Amino acid sequence: DNRIYTDLTLGCQSLVMNIIAFIAFDHDLEAEIDSSCALALQDFVYYAGQFMMTAWLPRWLVRLYLTLNWKYQHARRILCELSKQIVEQEQNKQNETESQRPKNLIASLVSSINEQANDEQISSGLTQAEIFDEVLMAITAGTETTAKVLSWFIFYMSKYPRVQQRI
Repeated sequence: DNRIYTDLTLGCQSLVMNIIAFIAFDHDLEAEIDSSCALALQDFVYYAGQFMMTAWLPRWLVRLYLTLNWKYQHARRILCELSKQIVEQEQNKQNETESQRPKNLIASLVSSINEQANDEQISSGLTQAEIFDEVLMAITAGTETTAKVLSWFIFYMSKYPRVQQRI
């Protein structure tokens, strides 16, 4: 890889997102992801953080703000497409192979899909929308904070060569 990252946080965010996707979803994002997805993740996390900071506002007002915010909607759309792609890939993999014990998070989630679930009948399985929410949460939950910590670690390690040598 001959890329040079000028934005350390964005590079760390991409790294952390790839690690989460590989461990939880057995999915290689590095081969498929582009900068628009990384920027969409950054925008989504930013607006989700704003949403959490507005707990004192009426919920309808916050929902209206997020519904009318085109940047948030665009980021959410890109990340939903990514999560759909991950789920569809796992469904295809499970259809091709014989039933076996799930080996990662996405395999467990996909194996628990219950297409017949509806509002009148409480079921034990997950709906497609719930799985997409879980995938989206897993991708976004720890990415931003872990990337920031990793960025600060790299920054301070670059300032102290003696500590680098000891590590």
